[in-house]
Amino acid sequence: MDGKCSGPACPAIAWTSSHLLCSSVTVLGNVDFGVIVPSLFAYVREMGGGYGLYGSIISAFMLCRMVCEPVVSSLSDRFGFKRLYLFELIVLVVGNLVYAFAPKAWFLLIGRMISGCGAAGACLGSPYFARTFERSRLTSAQFKLTASRALGTLAGPGVSFFVQDINFDLLGHRVDFTNAPPLFVASCAAAVLALSAEFFEDIPSASESGKPLLSGFADREAAVLELWRPGVCALLALHAVTGMAVAFLEAITAPMTQRVFHWEAATTSLLFALTAVAFITVTIAVDRLMKASEVSDRELILVGAVISFFGGVLVAYWWSDGGPAAGFTAWKFLLSTFLFTVCQPSFQLGAIRALFSKLIPKREQGSLQGISSAMYSLGNLVAPLLATTALARGINWLKWLLWASTMVNLVLIFAAWQFLSDEEFHINDEQDVTGEVPPLGSRSTGPPDGEQPLASATVS
Repeated sequence: MDGKCSGPACPAIAWTSSHLLCSSVTVLGNVDFGVIVPSLFAYVREMGGGYGLYGSIISAFMLCRMVCEPVVSSLSDRFGFKRLYLFELIVLVVGNLVYAFAPKAWFLLIGRMISGCGAAGACLGSPYFARTFERSRLTSAQFKLTASRALGTLAGPGVSFFVQDINFDLLGHRVDFTNAPPLFVASCAAAVLALSAEFFEDIPSASESGKPLLSGFADREAAVLELWRPGVCALLALHAVTGMAVAFLEAITAPMTQRVFHWEAATTSLLFALTAVAFITVTIAVDRLMKASEVSDRELILVGAVISFFGGVLVAYWWSDGGPAAGFTAWKFLLSTFLFTVCQPSFQLGAIRALFSKLIPKREQGSLQGISSAMYSLGNLVAPLLATTALARGINWLKWLLWASTMVNLVLIFAAWQFLSDEEFHINDEQDVTGEVPPLGSRSTGPPDGEQPLASATVS
């Protein structure tokens, strides 16, 4: 196996080991954050640090990942995917080892910054999928991939539940609850690295294909500017808001369950594990529904918005600073949170990424998908800061924050549907046939065969 498919533009290929490896890297890149957080403060205190270092470590990881995602994704257009995947996995292993065996407190910060750069490799999956799947299968494929990303975010704290009792010596270093999580991530990343080196099937980069990156446009800069249309911007913002929904769950569950309902930390970690299982179940159900009834990606986004709205109503109606004494029980918290932060991403994440993939040229999937990934990471970064700030003021502040994000989600959907015309979705239709991006004035205006016009999916 030479690790690279043939042809100037790799033909659509089936769901292979390469796609499974992409999904594995996506899960790892997001598990890496969630699995560390439950033990992070204890580790910082053990090393002599305080709240300042604790907050800096969390922010540094998210910031490094967000900054590196567009860069790494853009490089895939020029150098292909396999080399970048292998490099990012190596960086992820190194970062977690530095964190696990940190001799001083500031090494924790360095380790997490390196890990953040390595976790950025998770963003490579979307452009790889977009360039190797036919349009008819792209929504389902992107749906599975983005579900992997959300699954990693939710599964991380759950994994910590299973390593909390670890305590042994390894090469003269103590391994316990504080540094077992990074060793777990490093081991998984090393295994995926070995498998990727052997089985990952690369595709030719744009430079290797012998054609310019954007042969149908005057220059690359003009193409990027042309893609910054209001509808595309609304879709990017929608991706960030959906990323916030996933991060809200991770940020508020532990303080809410322990502060309001007095749960043990182990019980909260188990809840995260069960939530990850629920997320997988919902994702599988949605994927089968989509295949059985041929639901479009735009309709999936609308369904996610409706469920999110209903969850927001329950949050606004049920949540109270009075806690159980005021009727705010644990099951009300779990049901409203499940609808708001699990069902919405289950329906929306893959559909949003698939729509975005259809809006941009295949030869620029790496560069522009990186922007989309960075927006998702921005949502992951902002949501915990907003949630913890609101929760410090009281549960009523938190519930109105969640309600506001629901309204923003609906507004962005309206904006995207208003600004995106049917012809916006045919850049890839013509490019799939010719291998090139058509001139701006020569795009077809009708919807693809068998697909409803965009107006039919507009919210009435």
